This record gives sequence, structure tokens and C-alpha cells, in this order.
Amino acid sequence: MDVPFFNTGLLGSKRFLDKQETKVMNFLRAYLEAIKILKTERDYSIKALAQFTRVQNLKAVQEGYDYFVRQLEPVPYPSVVAMQAVVDQIAESNPKAKNVDAKNYVNDRYLRRLEEEGFVKKIWGK
Repeated sequence: MDVPFFNTGLLGSKRFLDKQETKVMNFLRAYLEAIKILKTERDYSIKALAQFTRVQNLKAVQEGYDYFVRQLEPVPYPSVVAMQAVVDQIAESNPKAKNVDAKNYVNDRYLRRLEEEGFVKKIWGK
């Protein structure tokens, strides 16, 4: 249906992001490494997903994995369009949200920095 939505997302207050930059960067490094493992080590990932979700139906876990892994970008930049869709939906029941600029709730500076530093190339071997 080509409806924009957040497939994954991480939230943090501006205050936390500004004060805990080292923690944020270390978390994002680990997160990007986990995405790499998820996308490149199918059997290991499916086994881990089954274990941690406690889903007994292996076929369901495999199907979920196959769908999700295609949706997940190696570097999951936040989408302003998807955030605007969230704002628009909230605005249907809360008139105050009509004046909200979705751009104020999306920040990609840390991911950009990791790409600029070469971290993404390093883990993907590119």
C-alpha cells in the first residue's frame, strides 16, 4: 500500500542524547553490528529470534525473519516522511499536533557520523 511507517526506531530525549553522546555512539555501533549479523547470518539469527521470542513454530520465525530482514536497512536512517505520518495520525484526534513539524523529532546526526568515520564500511567490508 506504500504507506510510510517506522519499521524500527530508537527514541531518546534531546537532553539525554546531548549529555550521553559516548553512550549513544557506543549503542549505535552495537546496533549496527547486530543488524549486520541479522542480515548476513540467517541460521544464527533465526535460532536467536526463536529463543528470545519463545516462538516454537520455526516456520513462523523463518517467515518473519525473511520479511523483516528485507525491510531493515544496513544503516536505518529515520524517515521524516514516516514521522510525518505519525504526526498526521495523532492530529486526527489532537488538534495541537497539526502544528507539529515532524523534522523536529528526527535526528540522524549520530548515524551520519558513524558513516563519515568509516564505521559502516568497516563492519560491512565495503
